[in-house]
Amino acid sequence: MGTKTLLFNMKVCLNKPYTGESYVNPARFSPILFSALLSAIMVCIVSAFVIAISQGIHTGFARQWFKSCITTWPIAFPTVAIVAPMVRRIVGRLTR
Repeated sequence: MGTKTLLFNMKVCLNKPYTGESYVNPARFSPILFSALLSAIMVCIVSAFVIAISQGIHTGFARQWFKSCITTWPIAFPTVAIVAPMVRRIVGRLTR
């Protein structure tokens, strides 16, 4: 999908009057949305676990956890986006 298409879709969405209906992303965005959500959830859980195990829960825990999430998510997101299709193919071969 090109930049013009994305900008057009955003413009159409922003120019629509609010009707009370929630906006649903087109299905073509599902791989990216899946990767973004899965990586964000995993980064939050794993970083909280690692910090809690290694340093315990202390007064600066939330700040350190947030910083850890922000610095590791840019690595996790593209990793999931690249690896997920390969994993789906492997699972497809293992489960018939």
